[in-house]
Amino acid sequence: MISGAPKYVMIAFFALGVLFVGFSLWALFLTDITQEQFLEDPRFEEEYVKYYEWNILFGTTLIGIGWVVAFLGRKMTRK
Repeated sequence: MISGAPKYVMIAFFALGVLFVGFSLWALFLTDITQEQFLEDPRFEEEYVKYYEWNILFGTTLIGIGWVVAFLGRKMTRK
């Protein structure tokens, strides 16, 4: 195994997950969507919220994978 690889893989997963979660939270709570879009298509708001909720879940999963890689990498390097 490459020395230090689990640390860099963990950092990559963690950073990508934080990017997904941060962007999705920004899009859901800090941006202003024009109300005309919601009035034109009643399902738009539902689909918009659902999309970013799934992005948050995906980002959280990436963060979790990063921590698992870091944990397993530490276990493997101690042997």
